[in-house]
Amino acid sequence: MDAYAFHQVLRKLTSDTKALSELPCTATTSEFTDAAWKHQEYSTLNSNSISRSVVKMHLHTLMRNIGGMTPIKNKFGYVKRILDDAFLLPGAKTEFLDAFCKAQCTYHAMSRFAFLFRWKKAPYRIAADLILNPISEEQHNVIAILQNNNKYLFTTLDLKNMLETSLSNSPYFFAEPLVTKNPYNNMPFDKGMLYTIYFKMKRGYSVMSPLFHQYFLANFNLCRFRAENSVLIRKTYIDKYVRNTDANTLRDECIRMLQSFTCTKKIRIDDDFPTEKLMNIFRPYLQLYYTYYYTLDINARTTSLSLLKGNLLRFAEFNPKFGRKYLARSSDKKLVTHFNDKHVDFSKTSYESNFEKSHLEVDTEDYDDTAESDDEESDSDDEVDDEEASVVEEGQEVEVERVWRIGAPIPVRIHLN
Repeated sequence: MDAYAFHQVLRKLTSDTKALSELPCTATTSEFTDAAWKHQEYSTLNSNSISRSVVKMHLHTLMRNIGGMTPIKNKFGYVKRILDDAFLLPGAKTEFLDAFCKAQCTYHAMSRFAFLFRWKKAPYRIAADLILNPISEEQHNVIAILQNNNKYLFTTLDLKNMLETSLSNSPYFFAEPLVTKNPYNNMPFDKGMLYTIYFKMKRGYSVMSPLFHQYFLANFNLCRFRAENSVLIRKTYIDKYVRNTDANTLRDECIRMLQSFTCTKKIRIDDDFPTEKLMNIFRPYLQLYYTYYYTLDINARTTSLSLLKGNLLRFAEFNPKFGRKYLARSSDKKLVTHFNDKHVDFSKTSYESNFEKSHLEVDTEDYDDTAESDDEESDSDDEVDDEEASVVEEGQEVEVERVWRIGAPIPVRIHLN
């Protein structure tokens, strides 16, 4: 808000004489009163009401409160105090509120006109999306933002991703939402821009981000948003972390996950097993694993553990030797390496098995909680001398097992089939 502009509008609309309208807002109450009586500002007291002088005094005090670091808070806070004043006559309150509302309407009309003028004159600083595809303001999925008298165009998808990334920021899985900024000039979006983005997304064709919707319900207050939506923030961060984190970073966590459950302890992932292929297979499992360990939702924690146990048990029963390396002698006497990567597909919970009646009833899901066996199994294997690998006949496969241990040396064992 331009405090000086509103002050001038209010002064012009509520002053009966030119001298008083030109009085600076820094004038004290005593100076204002002296000037009012000197220039017969209160000459209408007899024809109207004795409360008019009180109204003018309060309006002058309002003008003085507009200055400062938080003019909007000062302005409306003072108006509320006037309306709650039990010693002020109802007629004076009405006259005060009428003058204030008239000034507000005039100020907003002038502000709107100034904004439209700047909007039409502003050049396009950026007219491409974040992957440099050209876009135009006429497209239904494009939102234009005015900053520093320059227009920046964004697609709704780019804005949605930017908002979710900043709002779901959670270092070490602790919610610390960040201010959403314009990536081209590193300037934060102000509240007016955030409201514009929200309502254009609401009227558009894209699905509204749950995080951004909750941010809107919190009046775009970051502290309130974090306090009321910690569960949703962490859930969103876990989803983005598992989906976007580099495969090499997640590999250690994948091995740790397999070693954490009895049913998969015997699965040994060779250190040469392709990391990308491993992550493509185990990302859904890691999603449940991280949800179980880091979620704040007790129900989600219980459900994810049940689903994770059931899926890992199916995986281990289908191929307990997954991840091992095999060597075979080819027809030209060369050793060919391949990996055991046979696996079952990840089983998701099906909520559409009874689609016709799913809106009428809630079916309880029975999750398999028997993944962990009560019997302790030995993890030891018979060691084979490394020199046996040199006596490989043509067509004979040799299994090479490298046991991946977190924080421990990686021994190499070779087994002849």
